[in-house]
Amino acid sequence: MEEGVMTFAETAPNPSAALAIRLALLANAIHQSVLIALVPVLQQELGLGLGQLGLIVGLGLGVSMISMPVLAWHAGEGRTGPVLLWAVLGGGVSAAVLAGAIMLGARGMLQGAALFAVLLAARAAYGLSAPAALPVAQALTGMQGRGGNVIGGLGRLGAIAGAGRILGSGLAAPLVFLGPAAPVLAVLPLYAAAALWLVPAGRLQAAPPVMRRSTGAGAGAGVMPRLSFLAVPFLAQGGIGMVHIAFGAALVARFGLGAESASAMTGFSLMAASLVALAMQLLLIPRFHGRERRGRQGGAVLCLLGAGCALLPGAPWLLTAAAVLLAGGAALLLSANLALALDQTAPAGRGRVAGMFSGAQLAGLALGTTMAGFLAEISTTLPLWAAFLLTIAVVAFSAVTPARATALQPQPAIGGDRLCQQKGTSE
Repeated sequence: MEEGVMTFAETAPNPSAALAIRLALLANAIHQSVLIALVPVLQQELGLGLGQLGLIVGLGLGVSMISMPVLAWHAGEGRTGPVLLWAVLGGGVSAAVLAGAIMLGARGMLQGAALFAVLLAARAAYGLSAPAALPVAQALTGMQGRGGNVIGGLGRLGAIAGAGRILGSGLAAPLVFLGPAAPVLAVLPLYAAAALWLVPAGRLQAAPPVMRRSTGAGAGAGVMPRLSFLAVPFLAQGGIGMVHIAFGAALVARFGLGAESASAMTGFSLMAASLVALAMQLLLIPRFHGRERRGRQGGAVLCLLGAGCALLPGAPWLLTAAAVLLAGGAALLLSANLALALDQTAPAGRGRVAGMFSGAQLAGLALGTTMAGFLAEISTTLPLWAAFLLTIAVVAFSAVTPARATALQPQPAIGGDRLCQQKGTSE
């Protein structure tokens, strides 16, 4: 590498950049959760089918699947500041275009293929930019976890996203009565604040160099354990995406709720699920430090129980219980899975690994949401059955876990602001 160019493992965010990352993650989570909660309303107001909505959501995720590893690699080459600014500005522009298209479509000023094309373009712009903040934050957390507690740092990162999902789901229900675009407009101030904090931040502060060794995720493990690292987030997020897309439609078809009532119920259920996940990320997941294998397996079982609960006949609260189990299980499963991989990766390669894992999650989510839309056109229960089958595969892959690495010891905190970390003694 050219002399004078800092690698990912040699950078740490200054306070402004760290706050911008947190705001960007919060805005992304709100952005995603309100879009899911708005599915029944968008069907009614814009006349879009579930297949079209699934394609819109899936396109943004599919583009992110490609862009996130690429942008994470650029961040690893000393371009962290520009990557973060790109993520924040792209997310804000995407939200503004999406809100404008929804408002014009609801008033009949933008219809048919033109409306569909604008919505697709807005989601593609989002996928090319906003999600890049996640692998940057994950890789930095992997290098700076308190006392080497990487899974605890990842849990705190997830708590930021969880808080965003709670806010998004909670805002969607009341704001939708002001207009179908109101929940989307609510994220614009957060993107603007993130940009204002990030622009003056300049280049990231340099930190002392750390040990470099060429090793990848799961180094020294067999083929199946290495495959399981990527298969777990891919399959788990695929199942979750299917349940989320089919959630509102299942409430309408199974229990006869109206579009606005189904949207409100979806928002409430996702908010309850996010509260449970948030509590786990702050209180429970850090306690799995040193027991990441058990955490991964336990999270997979919770996801399976959640997908199975969504298939049970009965009252609407069963779908809420399914969302809660899926959210809690995924929080534990994905944090433990990434912590295991980062633990077996040299610091210089953690940006690339985090980008690969984020890409795998989004690939699964894109496939799940797209397939769910088309399966729901046949029957609203088909996406739920498909999600159940995927979570069975997650349980199987989670059982194939390499032993905790000992060759790479936890790195000390790197200078500058400690992302998702509080000052004080080690845990």
